[in-house]
Order: sequence, then structure tokens, then C-alpha cells
Amino acid sequence: MSPVARIGVVAVALLLVAVAGTADAARKPKELLQYIPADTPYVMAFIKPLPDELLDKMEPAVEETLGAYRRMIEFMIADIQAEAAAEGGSEDGSEPMTEEELRRFEAVMDEFMGMLSVQGLRDAGIGRDSLFAIYGDGLLPVIRLALTDGGKFDAAIARIESKAEESLQVAELGDVSYKYVDFDEQVRLIIATPKDDAVIALVPSGYDDTRLAQTLGIRKPRNSLAKTRALDKIAKEYGFTEHSLGFFDVQRIAASFLGDPSGLNAELFALMEYDASQLDDTCRAEFGELAAVAPRVVVGYTAVGARHMEGAMIVELRDDIAAGLATLPAPVPGLGADPGGLFSFGFSLNPLALRSFYEARLDAMEKDPFECVALAELQASTAKGRAALAQPVPPVVYNFRGMLASVQDVTGFDMASKQPPESIDASLLFAIENAQDIVNMAAMMNLVQDQRVQVAAD
Repeated sequence: MSPVARIGVVAVALLLVAVAGTADAARKPKELLQYIPADTPYVMAFIKPLPDELLDKMEPAVEETLGAYRRMIEFMIADIQAEAAAEGGSEDGSEPMTEEELRRFEAVMDEFMGMLSVQGLRDAGIGRDSLFAIYGDGLLPVIRLALTDGGKFDAAIARIESKAEESLQVAELGDVSYKYVDFDEQVRLIIATPKDDAVIALVPSGYDDTRLAQTLGIRKPRNSLAKTRALDKIAKEYGFTEHSLGFFDVQRIAASFLGDPSGLNAELFALMEYDASQLDDTCRAEFGELAAVAPRVVVGYTAVGARHMEGAMIVELRDDIAAGLATLPAPVPGLGADPGGLFSFGFSLNPLALRSFYEARLDAMEKDPFECVALAELQASTAKGRAALAQPVPPVVYNFRGMLASVQDVTGFDMASKQPPESIDASLLFAIENAQDIVNMAAMMNLVQDQRVQVAAD
């Protein structure tokens, strides 16, 4: 397939990833989760409706975000046009687009950019009733989106094909037809619309029908997230709402590379020319130990109301690592509170506690060193770490505790016309354990500057 058609299809896939997370969910959670294998290594699922009042307030922000995507694509198109106009082909040695290919590319992108608005999404069958999840079928991602109108989505794909003047390949699996495009005869992008759902998956071209049926959800997994209620357990443990939940299982992903008994990733590893059997038992064990340091990351909304929503990402840690990191935060006035205005950001850190934590990690690595050849460089870093700790550090560094910046107002800023701000009303706070150290350091710097000026005058 030509570059024009490929870009158009990939653009639709990226569109779904970019905007489906803002969609509302009209169906019951189990109707989505029944397609997601219980042993998926990662998932992000939007499974409960957000309040209509909140969605009403979010739509202008969504419209602005989509407008930013349009501008990014315009820059990309300009780069491609410049490359096509340049003599001697592209920098990577590939042939530049012909005038005909460039014309078709511009037509495809015009159609795509027409979808990058709230109304454009509605016209493509992606509305407030669209429920969404991205998850791993093995390691490869699958996107499943419940459409408000499957016919409109199919029509949007057909319009892109028309502008590209080239159709995607079509195949059938049972009573489900799907469209696909191959990349380098090894990787296949699939778009299917079973039962008013859009399913987009990137798979090896060598998948057989049985494996593909599982990926597309035509054959539902025997053990799904709907049955295990794994997301419910995460919500209960961390106080998340049911609106949006997800996890990234580091240990499960690592286990796939250390030896994949499920066989789900066999075709993928073959494409990667990766063979886990080449790892010895020592390396398997030590890579497993590294994965156990942060075995899982969980995300979700912690509060959803008519006017706001709050979320959190939590990195689960091994007990000793968690205990060490718990000593790092320090008190910073105002940090964590709502100062009003446009936005605020900041952080806290106890440098002495950080030093102690780092020393403890070096002690542990020296006491029980890694023996895997692949981790030799990591083990060698302990000597560099000791050398770094031996360097003198000004006392003011260890007195530092954090900072907080608050932006109350910005005037004169216009992203569309690239107009920089005319004025910014903001405040910046630095937290220091011994503020006098800062005063003394400033006085010393001023004295040095005065002496330099005196020497220059003499």
C-alpha cells in the first residue's frame, strides 16, 4: 500500500487514542471488560459515565486540544511538502513523494483534520456514548471503542480511502469483516467494527485465524477482567472511582521476556528476533528481582463531581524501597493546597534523606552484587556512585526543601497566532531549612562581584 493510504489509516488510529479518553460510557462495565483477558499486562479502561454537567464544561477544552492537534498536523504537512520539494530525495534515502502522491496525501490529511473537532467526531460515530479501553493482548496493544454509530465510523474510513484513491484490504473472520494494511509484510494494522464497536490492533502478519479471533474479541477470553473483577479490587484498595481505571503490570511484562509460557507473544518475538532461551538462570532471576522493585503501576480517578475530577497514579514498590522513599518529602508552605489562579506546580525534597537512600542502595548492591553479564554496567555504577558522594557539596544544597510556583494570570497570550504573553502574574517560593544560608551566599556573591569590578577599575 502507498504511503498516502498508510498515513491515513494510522491517522485514524491515532485519533481514537487521542480523543476516546474524553468520551462518556453508556454501556455496563462488564460489556467492555469481557473482551479484556485477565492476564493482560496493561489496561486503561473508561467504564462509567462522567456527569453530563462536567462533560459540558470539558467540551470547550476538548475542542481546544483538538485544535492543537490540527496545528501539529499542519506543521507535519508543511515538513512533508518541503521534503517533497527538495531535490535528491529524503534524508533517509527513500524516494520523495511524487506530485500525485503529495496531492493525495494533502487530501487525506484534510479529511482527517475535519474529524479533529467535537462535531467532526460526532460525524464519525464517536460521541459521548463512546466507551473506551486500550489493553494488551500479550504485549501488543488493542484499542476497543464503543461507537455511537458504527455506520458513521465506516463512512469516515471510506472517505479517507476515497481521498487516498486506494482501498484497504478486506478479509473476513467468521461473520466479522475487517480492513487491514500490511507494513513491510511483517506487521498488520487491523480495523474492525463488530457490533458497533471499533477495534484497532497492531499484530504480526503471521497471526492465524484462531489467534486473530482472540485479539479482535470475536472469541472472548475464558478468563476476563469482567470475571476476575481485578479493576474493582484496585478501586477498593486505592479509593478510585469506577469511571476510569487502569494498571501497568511490570512483573507480567518482564515475565514475558524472561520466558513466555502462554505463547501469546511468540510471533512478536520472532519478528524481534528475540529468544528468551538465550538467558541463563542467573539473568532470569536478577531481571525478575529488578521487576519486583516496582511490580505494578495503577491509575484512576479519585474524585469525580459536576465541576471537577481528580486522579492519581500510584507506583507500587518493594517494601524497603517504599520505606526509603517515604523519608524524602519535606514540608513546603502551600504545597498541596489550591492557591487559585490558573495553575501551580512544585515539589519537595530532603537532600540529606536522598543521600542516605542512595547510600543504602549502593550498600545493597555491593553486599549482593549482580552476576548477570547483561547487568555488569549497572553493577559497575556503584563505584561511580561512591565517587559522586565523595564530592563536596555546599551546605545550602542540603538545606533546600523544595519550591512552589503559582501562576495567577497570563495576559496577551495567543497560541494560534504565536503571540507570547504580554504579562504574567505569578509567584515563586523556595523552601530552605536555613534561609540565612541563602542570604550569606548572596552577600558573598555580591562581594565577589564588587571585588571584580574594583580590579577591573584599577
